[in-house]
Amino acid sequence: MRIVYFLLPFCCLLSLTATSQSVTNLNAETRGNVVMISYDLNGSLAGQLYQVVVYSSHNQMAEPLVHVRGDAGADVTPGTNKKIVWGAFKELSRFEGPLSFKVEATLTYAPLQKPVVDEKYRRGRTYDLAWKGGVDGENVQLELYRDTILNAVITRTGNQGKFTWELPTDLTPGTNYRLRVASVSTPANYRYSDVFAIKRKIPNALKILPAAAVAATGVVLLALPKPPPPEPGELDRPDNPPPKER
Repeated sequence: MRIVYFLLPFCCLLSLTATSQSVTNLNAETRGNVVMISYDLNGSLAGQLYQVVVYSSHNQMAEPLVHVRGDAGADVTPGTNKKIVWGAFKELSRFEGPLSFKVEATLTYAPLQKPVVDEKYRRGRTYDLAWKGGVDGENVQLELYRDTILNAVITRTGNQGKFTWELPTDLTPGTNYRLRVASVSTPANYRYSDVFAIKRKIPNALKILPAAAVAATGVVLLALPKPPPPEPGELDRPDNPPPKER
């Protein structure tokens, strides 16, 4: 049987990877075969998301802990009294001595607010893209995907949370398009938009409408009745005979 020993108190360290958020009130305690870690995550933006990982001194904090659940991993929102449960018994075969922990919270991107799924995006027109998150002052790359295939790199720009995009006219109309915003310095920090469709700038039905109208007019002209043929002898009869002499 594997036995894990822990000595209290734990020494809890905190590490911040961005200046726009803070981890406070970091605590840890053993409960049977698990370690309960609590902390507060203070965000500067409503609806912001974070990537939270936990390190322990049992491996000199070389690799993050694996057997964790709760408020760890992707899509962690700001709040107080966040809870992480570490399955220490599963992760360590045997350990005796004090432990220290490091909680690392990385600011990530919230889901792109634009494009909107039900909105129609047409080639050759201009649209505003919007997103939240990332680190102030970093550069981001905006990319267009169709399914899982990169279709085009739209731009590299500062993390301003918005960009005006003119859809290229040579894009193939269709569905299953997505936008991705990613940190240039940390490519693993990225976010996809919802799926949306790209339409033609002018629908085909409108393009063929003038031709259809001309054809209809032609049918009307061709359908006009012809005048009846003249009766015999009428060809030599003048329409306005001269008056008789008196």
